[in-house]
Amino acid sequence: MIRRVAAAFVMAFALHTGVAAQDTNDGPTASQIAAARNQADRVVEAAKAADVFENATVTDIPAVRHRQSGLRCLLIGDQGADSLRADPVPGLPRGDDVSCASYLGPLEFTLYFTRYPDQPSAEDDMDLAVGAILRRLPDAKPHTGELPIASSDLGEPLWAGFDIVVSGREMFTFVAVQKHGPWMVKVRATGPRNEAEAISTLASLLVVRAPD
Repeated sequence: MIRRVAAAFVMAFALHTGVAAQDTNDGPTASQIAAARNQADRVVEAAKAADVFENATVTDIPAVRHRQSGLRCLLIGDQGADSLRADPVPGLPRGDDVSCASYLGPLEFTLYFTRYPDQPSAEDDMDLAVGAILRRLPDAKPHTGELPIASSDLGEPLWAGFDIVVSGREMFTFVAVQKHGPWMVKVRATGPRNEAEAISTLASLLVVRAPD
């Protein structure tokens, strides 16, 4: 089921960028787009973040755009299962460290946009992210199966995937990082291990399509 959903979102990402518009006559209806826009408005309002995010929905997947960076979050969660974080963090002004979270069935995705004052490299941020995973989950093991990873003109993001066990369940956790100008774009995603390919597909798409 989740794999079919992932395939549908791959097409939806293409439609968001106009790539596949000429190849399909099955685009969303006006009422579907309106419903998605209403959902994006509700998510922004719930976060009290209209000064940080604006509605960027153009198809039947709700989307918001981060005003400071111009980067975009697609809200791919189940109905009512998306949220935004825009509260200021110590040492950074409001809007310089934000996130978009989505829950799609058993899958969890969190996309981060951060402008660090010291401007670390993507490699530095990736090292920190992997280190945080291994400190929290010391028994995590690198995933050995092949994983589909989305790419853009900048190439693939840096990424890592780990097999983990949570409360006796075989799970998979994934992180990807790519730098867009002064902004670090990072995604964390977790779900059942048998959905690893769907997780890596959707998570890496969220990162590489953020500038669209």
